[in-house]
Amino acid sequence: MMKKIIMGSLLSLIGLFFIIVNCSGGSLPKEKSLAGVWMGFESIYTTTGRYTPMLRFMVLFEDGTFYYTMPLMGLEAFDRAKSRNDKNEKEYWGTYTFNGASGTWQRAAYDPRPLKLDKDGNLVIGSNAYYRCAPVDGLRLSGAWTTYADPKDPALSRGGEQPIARFAADGKFKDEGLFAKDFASLLSGEDARSLAPGKGIYEIKNFTLTLKYDDGRVRKAAFNLYFKTAKQPSPETIFIYRRRLQRM
Repeated sequence: MMKKIIMGSLLSLIGLFFIIVNCSGGSLPKEKSLAGVWMGFESIYTTTGRYTPMLRFMVLFEDGTFYYTMPLMGLEAFDRAKSRNDKNEKEYWGTYTFNGASGTWQRAAYDPRPLKLDKDGNLVIGSNAYYRCAPVDGLRLSGAWTTYADPKDPALSRGGEQPIARFAADGKFKDEGLFAKDFASLLSGEDARSLAPGKGIYEIKNFTLTLKYDDGRVRKAAFNLYFKTAKQPSPETIFIYRRRLQRM
């Protein structure tokens, strides 16, 4: 009996040790973790002379760091170390603390802001609210989406290259000119052949859309649904390369 008591005490101490190491080492307990992709609106002062709400993505990692946007190519092959050392991306990085209810959030050399979870589980940083994006792993889409604000615009029916992407539940897609028409400036380092329309198979994993064209091209792009949208095959809105697309 004494042996069992001693062994039980030792196991309890070992368990306590691991909990302390987990918290002090910067990794958050899973049940209290903020890690994931978040989306919200921030009031940005624009050239119009007024504050305008702007959509903002943010990725929080388990180690207490965050990236203040969504990586353009998604998270599947995102090299965090390389990004932190990139002079053009360093300002997007920061750190946060969280005790299960509140904490602090600080980006680069800017002043820290208070961080808390509200009663609905939304993340509030300063005066801005962020909403957790649902995981999209394995999602199979069914439908067509366009960058046009009005997906019923008659111009989309004129034929030729159009900013439309069609996805099927069997894992196939057809790019009718989405990247050639509306992403050429964003993807300025790519040539016309790389941006050309085509078809093939697709996969969605870790907030990354991978398109494998029949001609051998492979494209990876950030992908997610609107915040608070459950994983579903025909959502009203999707985001590719951080840009909003509406279902047709």
